Amino acid sequence: MRGSFLYAVITGLVFLGMSGPASARDGQSDYYGALGAKSEGRGQDAFALYDRACSSGYLAGCMGAAGMLADGDGIAMDQARARQYFQTACNGQHKVACNWLGDMLLAGEGGTVDAAGARALYARGCSLGHAASCVEGGELIEFGKGGPKSVSDALNAYRKGCESGDPRGCNLAGVVLESDAGGADMAAARGYFEQACQGAYYNGCANFGKYLQNGNGGPKDTVRAREVYRMGCGRIITNLSSCYRLGAILLTQEGGPRDPFKGADALEKVCTSQQSGHRTFKANACYTLGAMFETEFSNADPALAVEFYAMACGYGHTGERCGG
Repeated sequence: MRGSFLYAVITGLVFLGMSGPASARDGQSDYYGALGAKSEGRGQDAFALYDRACSSGYLAGCMGAAGMLADGDGIAMDQARARQYFQTACNGQHKVACNWLGDMLLAGEGGTVDAAGARALYARGCSLGHAASCVEGGELIEFGKGGPKSVSDALNAYRKGCESGDPRGCNLAGVVLESDAGGADMAAARGYFEQACQGAYYNGCANFGKYLQNGNGGPKDTVRAREVYRMGCGRIITNLSSCYRLGAILLTQEGGPRDPFKGADALEKVCTSQQSGHRTFKANACYTLGAMFETEFSNADPALAVEFYAMACGYGHTGERCGG
């Protein structure tokens, strides 16, 4: 996925087709000159220097030129030309360039949508050790986009992405492994979900916590399940699955004393979240809060129960307070 240009530079400072040390020095000098020009708002000068660095075989220059063209950053946007610069860098084994060009082809930026081309580029990036390329390519393989569908090949791609440091790949490997198509290997899935959670991919925490809570693929451990759900819920970017499961378990005595206040707090994060999707979680969280403010927290503002029930109904809940 196309992201920080600085990240691309740091992870891919390599050279292409240089005739000797002078060419390398010239390309590097032009590249740093481009950085200076860009910081001063001289977009055209920066682009010219990036282009010259790229022509000298300094791949960071190709990435700089491509980024400016792709985003219209300081110069006129020209995504078709951006593709060409990314292609040059990818040909020179710049793994991030292969990934970003794949993203452009998949999105139809700068030309027609080309899922097959994107799939090939992700495979190239993956072979060069770019973890996200392995994962994104795996998704295309799993769902048969841009080529044949193969669950086993997708699983291999996810595993490689996981091993290369992308925790999303760990989570997706777990999702495949727990499915019938992946052999319903709960023990292996559990291991990958744990890796995803440890890598701060919080959907993985929601999945790993569920396995701990239910004893899937290994021993049941509800105490640890609570801790894992907290990991997923207590971050700046709230994982709604983790928060919902944390709220639900805290309203029971599984893994520790019942804690209605912290349970309600976790459920409120779900109910009031502005994140898209998760309508079932949101509906259930809001409905549970409505019931708690109607009974357990009845000394609080009674209007809150009505408000939470209304939100639950809006998300499609079919309980009694929604006319079900």
